[in-house]
Amino acid sequence: MRNYRGQRVDTKKWVYGWYVFDRLQDMHHIFDDSVKGAWRFEVIFETVGQGRGIDDKDNEIYDGDTISFLPKDGSSENIQQVAVVYYCEKREMTCVKSKAWDCPLFNCKDIEVIGNIHNK
Repeated sequence: MRNYRGQRVDTKKWVYGWYVFDRLQDMHHIFDDSVKGAWRFEVIFETVGQGRGIDDKDNEIYDGDTISFLPKDGSSENIQQVAVVYYCEKREMTCVKSKAWDCPLFNCKDIEVIGNIHNK
C-alpha cells in the first residue's frame, strides 16, 4: 500500500501516512507514525493524495502535484512542460494533464515537483 498525504484541518500543514475515512463521524484522517503522541490528524478530504511510488530528484510524487518535465517522445524537444499528476482509472496508471498534455507519467523525463494544486 502506498503512502498518502493531506492538509490538516487545524493548521493546514501537510501530514503523511495512512489515510482512513471515519464514516461514523464523517471525518478524514491521516495516521502519521513518525509523530510521537498525537499521531492521528483530521485532514481536508480534497487535499488527500496518494503517493505514486515515483520520485523526482528529491521527493515522492503525489496525486495533485504540479510537475515540470520534458516529454520522452521528442515532439517538444527541450521545451519544458508543466502538468498535474493524477491517477487515470481508464488507463489504470499514473498520468499527467495540462492544456496541451494528457499522457502517462512514464512518457516524461527530467521530472521535478514544483508545487501542487492545493498551494497556489
